[in-house]
Amino acid sequence: MSKNILLVSVLCLFTNCLLAQNNLQDSLINRFRNDLYQEQKLYKEIKFDDDTKESYYALGAYATIENLIKYTNDTSACIRSNAFQALLNRQVGTDTLNQIYKSHINDSANFTQKG
Repeated sequence: MSKNILLVSVLCLFTNCLLAQNNLQDSLINRFRNDLYQEQKLYKEIKFDDDTKESYYALGAYATIENLIKYTNDTSACIRSNAFQALLNRQVGTDTLNQIYKSHINDSANFTQKG
């Protein structure tokens, strides 16, 4: 009986850890996206103020490589390019970077970013 309780407890903890990992990934991109939105709303351009820099560096440091690759296909050109920069900073393999680059070779979106 006590082994069953222990097993259920361990499974619950493991499930919570997996869910927390997904929540972290979502919160990282959502915070960065919100900071970009606030800057565009306030300044009419992206200046990369301190909050935005902090959320960008957190995203670059803690997002999984798979999620950063996914973000290179975001609807926002700014998020796409900054996700690509984060992958460069993380020294992702050349094959992966070339594949992303080739898939966006005709990307003609524009945005203004300073900082």
